[in-house]
Amino acid sequence: MDEDADGHNWLNGENGKKSHSSSSIRDGSVIYSQSFENNVGVYFPDNWAIAPAGLVDPAGSLIVSIWAIAERENYPDEHFAIYAAPEGADLVNFDPDEWTQISDEYVATGTWTEYSGDLSRFSGQKVYVAIRHFNCSDQYELIIDDVTIPFLDEMGEELYGYTLSLEGDIAVNFYMRLDDNIVSSSTAKMEFQIPNGDGFTTQTVMVSEVAANPKIISGKAYYVFKCRVSAKDMSSTITAQLMDGDQVGKTYSYSVKQYAEYILKHSGDYPDEAVSLVKTLMNYGAMAQIYFGVNTNSLANSTLTKEEKTAATSVTADKIKPYAVSDINVPNGVTFEGATLSLKSETTLSLYFTCDETLTFGADGMTEDGKTIEYAQVGNYQVARIRGINATELAKSFTVMVTCGETSGTVTYSPMTYCYNVVTGNSDEKLQNVCRTLYLLRQASWDYLVSQIHVA
Repeated sequence: MDEDADGHNWLNGENGKKSHSSSSIRDGSVIYSQSFENNVGVYFPDNWAIAPAGLVDPAGSLIVSIWAIAERENYPDEHFAIYAAPEGADLVNFDPDEWTQISDEYVATGTWTEYSGDLSRFSGQKVYVAIRHFNCSDQYELIIDDVTIPFLDEMGEELYGYTLSLEGDIAVNFYMRLDDNIVSSSTAKMEFQIPNGDGFTTQTVMVSEVAANPKIISGKAYYVFKCRVSAKDMSSTITAQLMDGDQVGKTYSYSVKQYAEYILKHSGDYPDEAVSLVKTLMNYGAMAQIYFGVNTNSLANSTLTKEEKTAATSVTADKIKPYAVSDINVPNGVTFEGATLSLKSETTLSLYFTCDETLTFGADGMTEDGKTIEYAQVGNYQVARIRGINATELAKSFTVMVTCGETSGTVTYSPMTYCYNVVTGNSDEKLQNVCRTLYLLRQASWDYLVSQIHVA
């Protein structure tokens, strides 16, 4: 929460992000907030890093533990404190008066130090916990790691591990062991939260949706919850929490980037096609981060070599052109105005039309090859949205029937047509780089898919 409204909030960092003081590097991901930035100047932060709400374990330690360090040993006076607020606190119209300071106001040092807050007054309550960076300026950065919050695990769940989806979409899969009472519950759900500016994007997966198809590993049933992630959010830390009514499980956290880096560190355990796909996926995420201006201090491809990072420079318009299919045959009175791509976990192709009459799209709302078409009205445009296009389908051409009154026509268009038009036009170079990496992602995804086909 950027309470001072200067446009600078907590940022996601990573192991080894600091280059000038190796003693200040701890294992794993970190978050950090700035009171000064080179080439920008002085900040007066009042930044709140807020954890998802959880139930304080009355039988637990009641102590929140964090590790903190000032990024610069010679500018260490970063002030911070730990706060808590009941679950009903308003995170949209944020009011600091709803929060209780549960620690001293600390001042960081140039070495990693453990600090604590006391949740005794909130024992047995569901609360938010926050770290506030405030009351300082003109230092450098406050870095936080290894946060432990004594929330109660009421749900009887156990995290087995994670996987990264490599089947054409972008997702982290959480493998969970669940008690029978959770599996049989019609209201139990897994809630994912992904950072989105000052708030979160929430995804919900009902346990009942995954209960019928557990993965059996060494004779045990594991239930797989998929969190779909937009390309720009690959470096963002996903939090996952099981819920059922008033019961709340542990909070688990992970990111696409973390698992991608794990695969690269253990590349000998994976097929070459999988390693190549992961590198391409990391580049795609980084280009999307740069284009959308999201978490650019922790790019998804930060651990790749310079040569690997610049792979997209080899993608020319001529390479994309063979896949850039478009065939426009619309009825009289209908104008095809163009197309856009929405670069989420899977891609959405949106086709824009103008017409004085209301249009219908597709036969029974479907493309000729069975993709669902959604109708939307955006200003003066009537839009046909084709959702759920995974990476292996990015070079595929989709044909949409367009009907105006009694007359029908068709539009055939490919996501690569959009990419070709961007690369050959006057579009922002950042968007061109996204489209170049999207072309490479399609090829890498296809190569990986083919490698998984086993001929008897």
